[in-house]
Amino acid sequence: INKITIIPRGRAAGVTWFLPEEGDFKYKDQLENELSIAFGGRVAEALIFNRISTGAANDIKQATKLANRMIRNFGMSDKLAPLSYEDHDDNIFIGREMTQAKGYSEATAQQIDAEVAQLVDQAYQKAQKILEENIDILHRLTDLLIEKETVLGAELDDLIAEMRPEYDFHGRRNVRTTPRQDPVDNNRTQARTSESNDPEPDNSEPDDTNDNRSEDDSDSDAQASGDNPSDKE
Repeated sequence: INKITIIPRGRAAGVTWFLPEEGDFKYKDQLENELSIAFGGRVAEALIFNRISTGAANDIKQATKLANRMIRNFGMSDKLAPLSYEDHDDNIFIGREMTQAKGYSEATAQQIDAEVAQLVDQAYQKAQKILEENIDILHRLTDLLIEKETVLGAELDDLIAEMRPEYDFHGRRNVRTTPRQDPVDNNRTQARTSESNDPEPDNSEPDDTNDNRSEDDSDSDAQASGDNPSDKE
């Protein structure tokens, strides 16, 4: 989100600007999230005031168009074959009216309508569940908008981080884990640990003081007990 404002813009009572995304393609879950975002205003209106107005008309129009493209153009149906169900450009006359030719049967058209309606309904239910679980954040954001009229995306991120510190930026629960060690470093750590547990070898030199003393004593004794030449004479 770039910013949110309650300052009227044309026919809109308030506007939410989104930052442009890189790349030309999107995944199915991203488009489903966009559908849920489109119904955020209508769901909040029903939750807070227990009544709905015409304010979400453009959001509903955009959500319907996106859901149709997901089924007809992008092959994102769980039941229909991944075919292109676009209407042909060829115009035909039926009686006095002109209509576009279809490359599929009426039964397939009914399945397409059912799949589009299911996507929209699931997105609405998801938006309702998220707002019900985070109604406190909705009230805080409302107070902030009344005070400032415009809230930047960074301010919204800070608000959510303050009130939901256990979740990351993408809404996933934070899990505290110990840092992963590299296998090589882990082996080195184990080797150092095993070396520290082994008894240290005795590298000290043998004490030969007693041996030296014994040799000296033997020499002294030999001299003391040896025959004196003068005595023999």
